[in-house]
Amino acid sequence: MFASLSHPGFHRSALLRKVVAATLMVTAVGITVTDRLHQHISVVVYSRNVAAGSRITATDVTVVHVSESVLPQDRLATTDAAVGNIVVASRSRGAMVSAADFVDSALVSQTMTNTTSNDAGVKTHMVPITLADPTLASLLRPGDTITIITAADDNSAPRVIAAGGKVIFATTKATDFPGATPGTVLVSLVADSAAAVAAASLSQPLAVVVTGDRAE
Repeated sequence: MFASLSHPGFHRSALLRKVVAATLMVTAVGITVTDRLHQHISVVVYSRNVAAGSRITATDVTVVHVSESVLPQDRLATTDAAVGNIVVASRSRGAMVSAADFVDSALVSQTMTNTTSNDAGVKTHMVPITLADPTLASLLRPGDTITIITAADDNSAPRVIAAGGKVIFATTKATDFPGATPGTVLVSLVADSAAAVAAASLSQPLAVVVTGDRAE
């Protein structure tokens, strides 16, 4: 090979062309691999700290560009996909926004049946309640169907205040939702039931029983 390079002629020219072509090919492959490793994709992040239960506005999120290798599968690429959703847990400024951050829209917009009054197809309201035993909030999950009960101080039988409620989110510590007491649960209920629960929460201890699919 080196002997061919030391003598001018066809063989040297052909060999040099092959060397140059091989060098260009290796360079092109290297550039392609580097581009893939460093490819940046648009991703939505929180532009400020957002508390659980907050409805996302356009000022809460922004788009940045990050390496494709660190992206979660359920990441959001546009702010429009985030605006209007309700956050299920507190999120910090700079954290990536994913679909798992939000309450299922069906829980907020659906109609539901209150099994204590058999009112079907009634639009829901959301009401916060504070559990008598705050530690039980950690056992609840968004979407759980619950019955809300109370009991008088005279050890009488428990009384059902509302049934068929849907858990929107539950706070287990103060940082989940600044200003909310740990053990606070946001529940979706039909209007009459929501009013009854709100009134009962002013003077009576409240507890919940999980009655939906997860209880079976």
